[in-house]
Amino acid sequence: MTGSDILVVVPHSGVAIPPEISLEDLTDEFTALLRNVDWYTQWLYDFRDILANRQLVFPYCSILLDANRDPADIDECVPVRDVFGRPIYRDGYEPSASMRAAWSDKYLKPFSRSIEENISAGAGLIFDGHSTITARGVADNQIDLMNFQHTQRDEKPLYYCPNIIVETYAAELRKHLPDILVTVNGSEYVQVHGHICAAHSVNALKRVGARAPAFIQETNEHLFKNEDGTPNVAQINRLRRAFAESLTQTLQSLQESQKVSMIDLHIGKQAYDYDCGVQALQTVMNYYGVEVDRDELMLTLGTTEDSGTPPQAMIAAAQSYGFE
Repeated sequence: MTGSDILVVVPHSGVAIPPEISLEDLTDEFTALLRNVDWYTQWLYDFRDILANRQLVFPYCSILLDANRDPADIDECVPVRDVFGRPIYRDGYEPSASMRAAWSDKYLKPFSRSIEENISAGAGLIFDGHSTITARGVADNQIDLMNFQHTQRDEKPLYYCPNIIVETYAAELRKHLPDILVTVNGSEYVQVHGHICAAHSVNALKRVGARAPAFIQETNEHLFKNEDGTPNVAQINRLRRAFAESLTQTLQSLQESQKVSMIDLHIGKQAYDYDCGVQALQTVMNYYGVEVDRDELMLTLGTTEDSGTPPQAMIAAAQSYGFE
């Protein structure tokens, strides 16, 4: 995998208002609501001149159309109140449920499909870029990376990628940005549903079908915005270059680690417990942060008490999760 295989998705930087929404219908306080837009992240996370990567930026205002929420959940993806409970529209001018569903069909679902299309066309890693104010456990000088979510809708943590991917990237960031606090799953944002990663990721080292390993980056806006709210051009360029270089080093490190993680399998019949092959493969995967259910793995491998686990099936399964 190279830099060109990275898909950067920026869902919350847009400020365009769809033509179906009249400015006169919006609350008089709408300008204040725009504080919650991820300002300038379309520049902060633009690495195309460095990595030649794929890039998707949702152009519409996230207050009105949230591209990081389930497009089937109208109350979340096309809300009438913002995340703080403040009304978005003037009293009596809220769009109907059918109008909101139509906007989701027109704007949000195609954006989600474009992510799938990019993965199917070769994207092997999703970088989901966001910014935050000093809130939810994120300090002024902090960048928090997340490779899982555990929300009320999740029975257990939902992992977007193996730990080794996000931990390697975090280590590279710390080298390039020693003055910035870089954490992994160190904020309350893990409790927030992120549809882009939840819907399009896989907890594996490489792409599996129309899903790819993914992680979220939350960068505190104090690191790249001036006090008056204008963009700090020097900082934006310093940070984006550090992000791009760290991604490059991460991919190189992962490729090297996978080369030494090859599994040497004999081709003779197993002479131990019939499921020892399953246990061995699961142990290797867990070491690299790939969590696989044992029963599911046994079914995939075709393990039986009579014949154990076919070695070729183990090799194929390991390769499907990104091992070489």
